[in-house]
Amino acid sequence: MRFKLLPDETFAAHVRSLESRILDAGDLVNAETFLNFADKAAIARAVETKVLPLIAAGKVKPAIDSIFKLHDAAAAHARMERSEHIGKIVLTPKPS
Repeated sequence: MRFKLLPDETFAAHVRSLESRILDAGDLVNAETFLNFADKAAIARAVETKVLPLIAAGKVKPAIDSIFKLHDAAAAHARMERSEHIGKIVLTPKPS
């Protein structure tokens, strides 16, 4: 997996284009936890410069709980609803 780090001005333009659509869980709780555009842009930049390189280098990997074939999506969803998973539930069109 490769990640391309964007120049600051390009990254800022992309984030500005998403300004009205960026939402975090704090937005749904109350005004005190609301992150403004500048905060969100700073977090996104930190993820791009500090986290994505670790993922690209294979140093950080998601915790995969289970892998289901796409036609077993109902079973995957049921597992999630029962909170039986620890990590990500992955759907794949290919045999697991």
